[in-house]
Amino acid sequence: MPPRRPPPSYATRSSLRADLRAMGIGPGDVVMTHGSLKRLGFVIGGARAVVEALCDAVGREGTIMMAAFSSDLSDPCDWYKPPVSPEWWDTIRAETPAYDPALTPSNGIGAVAEYFRTYPGVLRSPHPMSSFTARGPAAGQLVGEHSLDYRFGPDSPLGRLVELDGKIALIGAPYESITLFHYTQHYVGWIRTSRVRSPVMVDGAARWMSYKDVRYPWHWFPYAAEHLIEQGIAKVSRVGATRAVIFPAAETVEAVIKWRKEKGV
Repeated sequence: MPPRRPPPSYATRSSLRADLRAMGIGPGDVVMTHGSLKRLGFVIGGARAVVEALCDAVGREGTIMMAAFSSDLSDPCDWYKPPVSPEWWDTIRAETPAYDPALTPSNGIGAVAEYFRTYPGVLRSPHPMSSFTARGPAAGQLVGEHSLDYRFGPDSPLGRLVELDGKIALIGAPYESITLFHYTQHYVGWIRTSRVRSPVMVDGAARWMSYKDVRYPWHWFPYAAEHLIEQGIAKVSRVGATRAVIFPAAETVEAVIKWRKEKGV
């Protein structure tokens, strides 16, 4: 077996901070980030270095927000990636621990977001399946409340990110990661509602709660993102070894709603 070649370059906490500042993230900003540790290349310090570089970039007056989704806290009858045998459903429902902001791990959102979830000073919203985490002066305002109904709607942390004139930073993550795009579903005029269930704690006991949700299609995300870049609303740069894009939240929502209505998506 041939010897492994060393990485051609590396990133550090300080180099990442410089890249983030050049990207458009500055002191006092409220920023939701979607990142891929692998695509950043070789990072000295790994996920911790990335998180601390983000905190450095926004400073003491800024706030970082990330997703902390736990899609496995849903009814197994709705699972399709992959599905499970109906014979397992009752056991899964009985044995799945109820959502706990401190103990429930995130699922499928990457090493940086999962590390951030347990970082000192981070708060987590109370939604059992689609929670968000935040750290900084605006953290409580962003994630202190999160309605069960319509997890990505106006009363979610995404709605408050828009109200606070926040930013979205895509750092090596695919366009399909831009959760803010889901928020526009509530304003385009065609919504398919549904009901989903998750295990939550009610009066000290675990209980499967039913709540309202929306079908959130995402096939159009890459086209919307490219449209925003073409219009000069989103800016492309590099962080570490990867491509990065920054989106102003409020302007992005307004432009995407208009684009979706024009395109019928």
